[in-house]
Amino acid sequence: MIVRELLSQLGLCVQEAKCEWTPSQAFSWLGFHIDLVKETISIPSDKLHRLAAKLDESLRAHRISPREILRVAGLVTSLAIVFGPLCHVVVKPLFVFTVQMLQTPGVSYDTKFPVLTDLIQVLVSLKQMLQHVSTSRSYSNVLPTLLCFSDASVDGGGAFIKGLTDGQSLSCSFPAFGAALLR
Repeated sequence: MIVRELLSQLGLCVQEAKCEWTPSQAFSWLGFHIDLVKETISIPSDKLHRLAAKLDESLRAHRISPREILRVAGLVTSLAIVFGPLCHVVVKPLFVFTVQMLQTPGVSYDTKFPVLTDLIQVLVSLKQMLQHVSTSRSYSNVLPTLLCFSDASVDGGGAFIKGLTDGQSLSCSFPAFGAALLR
């Protein structure tokens, strides 16, 4: 109750519906489920369904705007707290498509373009990632086993993976890079 009183004395408006005034070992925070006993952060199923629905909608579309592509990229990036750096790697091609679209004179974020085969492949890869990646992440004893890098080129054509436990390295194309991360 001390916190509630202090907030009131400071003149801050408190939204009671969003506050948790009793101690808890499992709760939702910023759209994620956090369990302090199991030491996990999980993605709620409604968040995953929203992303899956957006991917399906984009795959069914014959035309798509840069804004719609960025919406998909934003949804994927928002899951990085659980999926980790994989999110940033898999959305890079979406940003590349957006930049290429916006370089056309007279184009806005809402201009519709035909959905190209390359974009369909990226969207399908994202959908497959959702089906194969764990939606929960433990935050205790977190030690990486792989270092993953994608190149900084405009086409996002290459990647590098180095195992920290065995020291082996693998250079590959972007689709192979995504497949290697999903193993």
